Amino acid sequence: MLGSSARREVDLVKARVHVGRVLACGLVASFARAQSPDSGALMGTVIHGADGQPLEDVEVQVIGPSLLGGLRVLTDGDGHFRVPRLPPGLYTVLYLKDGYQPWERYETRVELGRTTRADMKLAREDVGCWFVARREGLDTVSTATGLHVGPEFFRRIAVR
Repeated sequence: MLGSSARREVDLVKARVHVGRVLACGLVASFARAQSPDSGALMGTVIHGADGQPLEDVEVQVIGPSLLGGLRVLTDGDGHFRVPRLPPGLYTVLYLKDGYQPWERYETRVELGRTTRADMKLAREDVGCWFVARREGLDTVSTATGLHVGPEFFRRIAVR
């Protein structure tokens, strides 16, 4: 037969196991909600560009045609952020923090049932440079023509 202190110890272990199960169920449920088949998610880590340290309280704005006014989240103490339940599509992600250069990331694709990573390195404002990350596409509107210059061309031209 167990003494009263041993019984308390067993009850404490049972309570911890129960709490662990409840937390695990909650995590699974929240993951399932974020990964619903009719949406996707965006997550990432924002770090200081010079030393790689995580940046806390960076404002991450997600802007897209399917969002009215966009969404806004802040990074946690480890520089992580997550935007669940985004409709599939292309988004612009803005990273803003006082004392750091703002950054825009264009054409970030979110797909159904998937989590897209959007990590970023921010530079301090005093570094003195500004970059815009933009993916250039194929120009289907231009009417300009091109010329391929190969070895045959150079053989035919006169050189003095």
